[in-house]
Amino acid sequence: MEKGQHPQQPPDWPASLMLLTTLLGKNREDAGRLAPGLGASDWSVFRDLAVERHRVAPMIAASLSSADLEVPESIAGDIRTAARQCGAAALAQRTESLRINASLNARGISALWLKGWPLAEWLYGGIGLRHASDIDLLVAPEDRAAAARCLAEAGYAAEPGHGLRSRLIAHPAVGTECKDLEFRHAQTGMRVELHWRTNHFRSWPGVDALGEPPVVVTDGPSPIHMLGPLGQLIYLSAHGQQHLFGRLKWLLDIARLSEKRGVERLASDLRRATELGAGVPARLALHLVGAIFGSSVPPEAERLVPREAAWAGEITKTIADPRLAPGLLETRIAFYRWHWRMAEGRRQRLGVLRDAVWRRLRLGAVGLVSPGAAR
Repeated sequence: MEKGQHPQQPPDWPASLMLLTTLLGKNREDAGRLAPGLGASDWSVFRDLAVERHRVAPMIAASLSSADLEVPESIAGDIRTAARQCGAAALAQRTESLRINASLNARGISALWLKGWPLAEWLYGGIGLRHASDIDLLVAPEDRAAAARCLAEAGYAAEPGHGLRSRLIAHPAVGTECKDLEFRHAQTGMRVELHWRTNHFRSWPGVDALGEPPVVVTDGPSPIHMLGPLGQLIYLSAHGQQHLFGRLKWLLDIARLSEKRGVERLASDLRRATELGAGVPARLALHLVGAIFGSSVPPEAERLVPREAAWAGEITKTIADPRLAPGLLETRIAFYRWHWRMAEGRRQRLGVLRDAVWRRLRLGAVGLVSPGAAR
């Protein structure tokens, strides 16, 4: 999308969602036209969309503070409160991340930090400007058991739903069939997701395939590292696809990444993502941020092939559909159907089947025959 061109949100989106995306995009002056048309119930929906569904309260609070809009004080106050809570959570997560990183490094384990406050600092310019509910870190597959022990020593226990894979963490089945292990701190309630793969499906390109150095987020004896620009495009697009792009905060990350990279470098990143088998989610994500937020994106993402254009239309409906919020049962059911349709080639389709069926069968069988498996 050319600079200054207005985004083309679906005309059937509710006014509250239209205002939300306008305040998040590059054409915020349109908010003055949209806001007067909102009634009391629309403003309540606007608040819920910003705080709960799409989790963009920090950026909306910043936009409202600089926009000349008549917003009900109760609505603006709730959004400011949510933004402050995001800031406080980010500070706590940063402190805990530094503690965990130092402990991992002391054991010779290197980690990449995914999303969360490092991404907020790099893309948004402040750790509190992006909502994050947990800490995500990525280690080499061979380090997963040692990293899990490190977290256990730091006071973390595996979430109940991940009890089996926690018990079998050192078994090859967990390394090949699972991508992460979720923990919660017994005293603080802090949640950590320990990843050894960035995608559910084994056919997805790993970090080693990217061929780019990590970004250093913090200095010091145990610096925090995160994925570079190409890795961010692939990971963030794939993560959004995994969740049917059901939260605008995931697309907003892509929009900020596109602004940071510029069209020329972004086009090179997109070509490389396509070579690695991650072209579909990357093209869709870039297309959507151009259409919804007015971001400048490469021509390859503006002009989708008919099949991908149809998917983009479905995604815009998903964004507005309260029945497809991440975490709901219908969304979980749609997960595999969505991935099967968007798979790039036979190998990725087999990966979808493996995650849906074989993974559960293999882990269950290993759990039966290895009841005392050590970590």
